[in-house]
Amino acid sequence: PPPPPPPYKLSPHLHPRYPDYVVDYIWAKYGPDLFDIEAAEPGGDDNILGNYRSPPWYHPDDGITWNHVHFYLILVYIHLNPKGRSFKRMLLLKGMLAGIDYISEWRFLNRIRPLAGRLSEVIDEIDYSARLDPMNHHPLFKYLFTTIVDTFPIRVATSVSSAASNIFFQGKYACHVVKVQLGITFKREIVFWSGLHPGSNDDGTIGRDTIHRCPRYRWEYWLGDGVYEVVRRMMVPFRKQPIPGTNPLQYFPLSQFQLRVNKLIAGVRGRVEHVNAMVVNHDMFEGRPYRGSLDFLFLYVNITIHFTALMIRMEVSRQLPGWSMNANGHPHFE
Repeated sequence: PPPPPPPYKLSPHLHPRYPDYVVDYIWAKYGPDLFDIEAAEPGGDDNILGNYRSPPWYHPDDGITWNHVHFYLILVYIHLNPKGRSFKRMLLLKGMLAGIDYISEWRFLNRIRPLAGRLSEVIDEIDYSARLDPMNHHPLFKYLFTTIVDTFPIRVATSVSSAASNIFFQGKYACHVVKVQLGITFKREIVFWSGLHPGSNDDGTIGRDTIHRCPRYRWEYWLGDGVYEVVRRMMVPFRKQPIPGTNPLQYFPLSQFQLRVNKLIAGVRGRVEHVNAMVVNHDMFEGRPYRGSLDFLFLYVNITIHFTALMIRMEVSRQLPGWSMNANGHPHFE
């Protein structure tokens, strides 16, 4: 088939979540792996492997096929998270007439969601070796430190099983959640994510149970929150220590020096909080509690994290010569 127009022209919903060039890049790089070219042959059917026919609300000369529509609606669905009965009202693209042209729930379940599964399998925009970039440093952490880690929650619906409910309930958020752990560089580039974790697990347990997936050099240290003190070669802020024999339990106050150090570490760790906010900036992750299979939630989170990693890496400012250097020769330090 002839080269199609960029898929981002179909809908304004995602702007500015994903810039045009990010969606174009993903489509050009992974499109051939998502669809079966035999579907483009004469007599090719509308099937789960692709459909090169034009939807009825587009003219064939426009070059817009069902493949474009299905691909783009994955992103629209993650961003808007509509309920099934709202598909006709919310999953609209340019050129569609509300109430007349619509995406059915059947098409979502049998075409769009399977495509999301294939996209999740092939997308690969996270480079763990980016943590070794010579420019990945900070004036306070010039040597040895390569990665900042943290978790963020995604609310999920309460399970009908009391056992599952206990696993996902997190008192800190007073609701049921799954946690996602991210690792980024000082340049805010995502270098790994460890999957979905039960909300009842604290960050330290998640870090300890997943650190083996991220091999580090013997000299390499990471930066984390206080609960990451259980992870080897991890710098964390000073924490208050309990006073023995006190009931109720009391703690020694931190010294002025310790408070100052904690403030400096928190200023650097804020970068991972920024990236977390970029990932969850979709209704599926910060809107109403997610209701559905955790397998499908994993697909949507995986796609979103890889899109976000690419979006950060392709920021216009990062393409300018010397963008990352200040007068002292350090990147990203305000």
